[in-house]
Amino acid sequence: MSVVSDPGMSDVIECAICLDRCVNGVRLQCLHVFCFLCAKGSAQQSSHRCPVCRHPIAHDYFDSPDLIGGVEWTASQHMDEQHMSWQYEGRNGWWLYDCRTSRDIQTAFKANESSVEVLIAGFVYVIDFERMIQFRRNEPNRIRRIQRQPLDPNTTKGVAGLRTQFSDTHTPDAHSSSDP
Repeated sequence: MSVVSDPGMSDVIECAICLDRCVNGVRLQCLHVFCFLCAKGSAQQSSHRCPVCRHPIAHDYFDSPDLIGGVEWTASQHMDEQHMSWQYEGRNGWWLYDCRTSRDIQTAFKANESSVEVLIAGFVYVIDFERMIQFRRNEPNRIRRIQRQPLDPNTTKGVAGLRTQFSDTHTPDAHSSSDP
């Protein structure tokens, strides 16, 4: 994965898929920029083509994407005042949700809601706080466990499908993964 810093790019890049500020922005081979999860979800649903220009996206692109500015991760974005973070289970470890999804989950949790729906990689997921699971709304039998725990660098694999090495300063080094 390469991390691109482009002085010509503005500080705020809007994703053409979610129409919000890019979270973990990636630049495709055609030079269009999207949130990592927006691009990945769109590619999986559209025969690996750019959603803007339909340029082909290599099938292994998301294993090593061109990140703009690196993985967005700060303690303030992913941990609440009790230093707890929202995580979901992957193979052999746990993943942090991206900062936007973490915020939405935490807001619903603090409001004592029993569940919340969030959009992740183009799919609507239900986060069930009572059973501490997540599942796609249209696939309720395919579940993953979730947890609200302090960050453990030994078991946390990364942020939203991007492998990350967490340091003492909580500034991650990004690596790729296909296990979101």
